[in-house]
Amino acid sequence: NLTARPSRAMAQTTSKAAAKAAGAPPRGRSLLSGISRLFCQLMIGLILVVVLPFAHILYMIASGAGEFGGTLAQADRLKEMYPYHFVPLCNFAAWAQSASNSYTKEYYTEQRPIVLQSAREFELHPYFAGLDASSDTWHDLIHARTRHFLAQLRESGRDDFKLEKDRCTMFSFYSRHKLPILPVHGVWRDLDQLVGAVRSGAAFANVTRWPIFWKACHLTQSSSAGTRAQHGPLDAEQLDSLVSWIRQKWEFRANDYERVWAEAGNQITQGIPPGFLLQAPMTVDRQEWRVDGRISVGLPEVRVEVVWGYAYLAVLDGTQVILRNNIVQDFSSVHTFFRSPVPVLDHWTIVEGHAECMWRVAEEAARLAGVDSIRMDIFLNRAQPSECIINENSLSSGIVYWGHEPYLTQAWAEPHRTREYKLRDTDVRVHAQ
Repeated sequence: NLTARPSRAMAQTTSKAAAKAAGAPPRGRSLLSGISRLFCQLMIGLILVVVLPFAHILYMIASGAGEFGGTLAQADRLKEMYPYHFVPLCNFAAWAQSASNSYTKEYYTEQRPIVLQSAREFELHPYFAGLDASSDTWHDLIHARTRHFLAQLRESGRDDFKLEKDRCTMFSFYSRHKLPILPVHGVWRDLDQLVGAVRSGAAFANVTRWPIFWKACHLTQSSSAGTRAQHGPLDAEQLDSLVSWIRQKWEFRANDYERVWAEAGNQITQGIPPGFLLQAPMTVDRQEWRVDGRISVGLPEVRVEVVWGYAYLAVLDGTQVILRNNIVQDFSSVHTFFRSPVPVLDHWTIVEGHAECMWRVAEEAARLAGVDSIRMDIFLNRAQPSECIINENSLSSGIVYWGHEPYLTQAWAEPHRTREYKLRDTDVRVHAQ
């Protein structure tokens, strides 16, 4: 009966009318609604995974900027909290704050003749010669250096990189050359002897000032967490904790996973014999400081980058760049995002007379080693500006130089390309000189 059978079109119309009456959205609108929900979920995820950690990192780093070392202490803590966020987010922040630092080129143009003249008079140790200096970026040039170290290790067993990668060797070198360093209470290359000295108290027998610092000689990378402060005599539980930490770090091998040179860098450090040293604290008058993790907060420390025996610049607390012409660039504020910082012409490091000591000590250390590029970490004494003290060094500096990296790269690479330097006549390893 054709008159009793509704057409397909009538059925669809009836179905749509029923769906509309029931409150169901049309198919097109439902699809748009689903896409909107997905977009909202993605945005919420982006905020939770990226934006909030980024904001927290910026806030925490800014909150630590009021004290010397505060920024670095916060950075250490945040790196542990956000292992996958910290480096890329900090790289972005550093780029945003240094992208408009137009003074870097002018400064390099001013300093380049001085660097080249210093290179012509510089005695380069043969270990550092032959570097492939074709790299255009700071990190790529460090990567090339690390591969150069690895090649020499494989070909002839040269371990001159221990000047940096083995703290025990580093401190022995500087002590032998009578450079200013903090006193060392002891050095141990045997685990059983070290544990015995800790448990018997012999390791602390001559300690008169606290805190003291345990440093794993074979773990110089910050990612290895090879430094631990001891604030006073230990009870039984604290003693067990220290011994457990020492045993753990004794077996641990460095993994410089944050750096592009990690693969080659890890290979050269695998064979370094484990060891520990116990370091005394910095003695300062009129200067209060405390330990936060591995950082001495309140104690000013500059990281001086030396190229060809010339201290090119220094970085204070990770955010202030001290230049050789007595200008200081301060990046500790978010107000320097996408704009050049106002130059500071009366910075306390200059006014109080600290610059002369930190430049002199850093350059002397570099020249003694015969190293083309090295970062020297130096504590400043506010009471006695002439008594700055070496903390450590780095042949693979990964810190931020706030837009000066391209020009530091050129300053380091150019004498290698032109070979305008003197070659030291020696077969002695760098750290054995």
